[in-house]
Amino acid sequence: MVRDPYARCCGRRGPARALPIPISLNDKKMNKLCIFIGMTVLGWVGWWIGSMVSVMTAFMLSGIGSVLGVYVGWRINRDYLG
Repeated sequence: MVRDPYARCCGRRGPARALPIPISLNDKKMNKLCIFIGMTVLGWVGWWIGSMVSVMTAFMLSGIGSVLGVYVGWRINRDYLG
């Protein structure tokens, strides 16, 4: 439960109300976030490298990079954050 930091400056004099803000992400959400970031970054890197050759190569390398990004994101979450 997080206390409202602006209760006093906004003129409320009663007890601070609880805000519906989670303090930390649970394991499932953090895993999804790591996978999403890894997939996005490595997919972009694959596209960037492949675009130097052709659009089809960029598309193929982007897909491969995205798959690798899922694995890398999952491993980062499991090994370092879990």
